[in-house]
Amino acid sequence: MRRPLDSHGESQEHRPRRWLAVVALMAAVAVATPAFADPTPAPSSDAAVQEAKRQEALAAASVAEVESMLTDLSAQTEAAGEAAALAAEAYNQAEEELVQANAEVDQARQAAEESQSALAKARGALARVALINAQSGSDIAALEPLLNSNGIQEAMDLSAMLFVVGSAADRAATKFALAKQTAEQNELRSQRAVELQAEKSAATRERAAQAQSASEAAQQAQADAEVLHAELLQVLAEKKNTTVEAEAAAEQRRQEEANDAARRAAEQASQTQRPPSGGTNTTSPPAADSSGGGGVDQPADAAPSNPSGGAEAKPTPPSGDNGDNGEAAGLAAVSWARAQIGKPYQWGGNGPSSFDCSGLTQKAWLNGGGKSIPRVAADQYTMAQKIPYAQMRPGDLIFWQKPGYAIHHVAIYSGNGMMVEAMQTGTNIHEIPIRWTNTVQYAGRY
Repeated sequence: MRRPLDSHGESQEHRPRRWLAVVALMAAVAVATPAFADPTPAPSSDAAVQEAKRQEALAAASVAEVESMLTDLSAQTEAAGEAAALAAEAYNQAEEELVQANAEVDQARQAAEESQSALAKARGALARVALINAQSGSDIAALEPLLNSNGIQEAMDLSAMLFVVGSAADRAATKFALAKQTAEQNELRSQRAVELQAEKSAATRERAAQAQSASEAAQQAQADAEVLHAELLQVLAEKKNTTVEAEAAAEQRRQEEANDAARRAAEQASQTQRPPSGGTNTTSPPAADSSGGGGVDQPADAAPSNPSGGAEAKPTPPSGDNGDNGEAAGLAAVSWARAQIGKPYQWGGNGPSSFDCSGLTQKAWLNGGGKSIPRVAADQYTMAQKIPYAQMRPGDLIFWQKPGYAIHHVAIYSGNGMMVEAMQTGTNIHEIPIRWTNTVQYAGRY
């Protein structure tokens, strides 16, 4: 049986025990993600003992082991950011559902009011028919129960007796019965809409609390990681008899190489699995590249891998809209997004002073590209035309999704391997090289 491999391609059982001890101590005293946080801090004496053991293990670790610690530290920090992004997008989805619920309440109430008005008119018409027939001496005994009827079935049954008062009375009674039935249905719809609105409002508040908590945890994880990162670089420099600056540059090169490998894998997957012209194909996002990305737990009610909850969104080949209009709209969207650089990230942010990831891409396409696109990242992917990465042009959207989880991030491609994004709390909107790990199978075009 093949043994599971870690993010460096090593068998987990064969990794040095000393290295595992260091990682465990690192996690215990320095880095905590929402998935693994310990709510009960250790007593100060235990913390001192753990710190002493950690320092001893660091001193005994090999160069390769310290480099692995740096990689794992980056993965843990990324995991905290993913958890915060998932929570933020879940909040965005809840907000969208609440907006829809509010609109349904307004529509249902309006329909109920209109149907009550129609019922009053139908009741008046029926009463006038009864009065006319009474004045003419017709037998209207059958109409009296109808005018006081509380049940639709009774009203409908009585309509069969209305031949004694003529066809005009029959039409009036039928119209009254239908109006009463419609009024009751619309009143029930209005009541249900109000109940759903209350549920969505409560869900939105809950998602907001979760997003705030995850955001704070991600910021703390980032702060802790920065401290430990500096320490590990210092340890590595001492072991290799170099400088911290040299080791930081070497780490940067390793990250760039890993990202480049992830890019090649993503481009190959999107190109080789592209559906034939005019056809569709059921797909799922590619597995995460081993060059980065740590695990992050998610509550049991987390959104599934497929953002729509059903079959995976079917990618479509380019529509042939590669002319000046489509390209110009994309360039305009990028230009608008670039104008936001320096503004802070804020989960749920729709501008103008702050944005979250999908808020930025939505407004970039609305205010720059002149197109209205969905608010939530998963919906943006579902509704977009699917484009192989090798065919991206400025303005196309790039999405990230850890396998088995919902889409948690989106950025706008700005050309030459770069993207503009609102990344996470504590960072400002920036333009940087594309991070290729955990990108979904296709880019999205509007």
